[in-house]
Amino acid sequence: MKGSIFVSHPNFGIFPFEYDLEDLNKVMVDLEGQIILIGNSTGCQVIMTYINRHINNKIVLCILQGSVSDTEYFESQRHKYNYNEKFRFEDETGTIIDNEVDNKDIENIFRYDGIIYIHERYVSLYKRHGIEDLFSSYLEDEHYKNLNKNNYKLIFVISDKDEFVVKKIDDKLRHVKNSEIINFREGDHFLHNKESQKEFIKLIKKEIHKMRVHQ
Repeated sequence: MKGSIFVSHPNFGIFPFEYDLEDLNKVMVDLEGQIILIGNSTGCQVIMTYINRHINNKIVLCILQGSVSDTEYFESQRHKYNYNEKFRFEDETGTIIDNEVDNKDIENIFRYDGIIYIHERYVSLYKRHGIEDLFSSYLEDEHYKNLNKNNYKLIFVISDKDEFVVKKIDDKLRHVKNSEIINFREGDHFLHNKESQKEFIKLIKKEIHKMRVHQ
């Protein structure tokens, strides 16, 4: 396999969402055999967008852990911040934007809640109905029914103690075709709990075994 990296890790805020999709596509070209895609947090958006754009018979399963609404979390937290405050980073300034405001006058790079963003990624993450707004509770059932349009096999791993969940979407996810939901009772967003880590590894091993049996 050729070397492939995701340029946005760990500084996801300073790279456009499309860069992640391009990097994933490079990885997919390099890989051979059957593939299980595993995504956490924003990685769930990357995988869902990718598999809706591409039909790749090498992909036998996608495991999406921590598929949450960045938009709803942003909206729940924004009261903590002064939206008129300017932040400085490498001689560039930008003003934090409200979710309902036109963004055209914002400078390209700024700091929000300790994270550096470019304007494009900030909007794609936090604006309602933006390209990354895939897992929000306010989205219609029809959105979820059409979320997996190429009918890949999906497993949503939902952590019951996910600190970024504002409104649970388990009922919404049940509308996603060819998918199942697995709940980790003690899991948080990044599965810091050792028991949840063991559960996740067990799940992956189980799915790999099933994949090999059906080869």
